Amino acid sequence: KLKSGDKDRSAAVNLRQTMASFNFLNLYNSIGGTLGDINYYAYLQYKTSDGWRPNSQLTQYSGFASLEYKTDPFDLKLEYTHMQYLAQQPGGLTDAQFRDNPRQSNRERNWFSVNWNLFALDATYTQSSKLAFNSKLFMLLGSRDVIGNLDNINLIDFGQNRDFLSDGFRNIGLESRMLYRYTIADAPSAFVM
Repeated sequence: KLKSGDKDRSAAVNLRQTMASFNFLNLYNSIGGTLGDINYYAYLQYKTSDGWRPNSQLTQYSGFASLEYKTDPFDLKLEYTHMQYLAQQPGGLTDAQFRDNPRQSNRERNWFSVNWNLFALDATYTQSSKLAFNSKLFMLLGSRDVIGNLDNINLIDFGQNRDFLSDGFRNIGLESRMLYRYTIADAPSAFVM
């Protein structure tokens, strides 16, 4: 469940900028509100860091947008989420390496990349305070790529050819449910199918 726009204002803007050690920078900006029967919300985020360990850089972009049309008894919501990042991975450590120096890195050529796009259409029909029907159609288009020396962590990377793994994801789904609320001995209860 993600945040919605402010229900009492036509526009509410949120700007957050954070800086920290290891060249960490986080920029988060959002806008949301309600115009008549339409509620909207969107955010964009940029994050980058050099990391606590050598060879652990990160660059990430993410965003989200939603439009919701609400009128009694219907509620229709459209959502889009994007997340993309590139991370350099410093390699794992054996227990002995960690005891010797937890900040050491034994991989400088390992990279991990993700690109996710999520779409959702959510429809709710509220027949009464006790009975509601909901359907959600959703889709994922994404990829995940890894390049590097993926051998055991106790083996040295001698600069030979690296492993490359690439995965693509294309999924679609539909969930439908009925929710019936009732009371048993003054205890609120629900039946979901």
